[in-house]
Amino acid sequence: MQQRAVVYFAYWEDWPVERIAGVLGVSAGTVRKQLGRARAHLREVLTNE
Repeated sequence: MQQRAVVYFAYWEDWPVERIAGVLGVSAGTVRKQLGRARAHLREVLTNE
């Protein structure tokens, strides 16, 4: 669920990593990691279709 929120805030709301981290109560590194994992998952899904 947190990964979904990170993606939403980053891409739909265009928030910087630091703002997302503050709202979710996690570190900026955690936000970057979640974004990286989400991108990797999207790449995997889109290349398998």
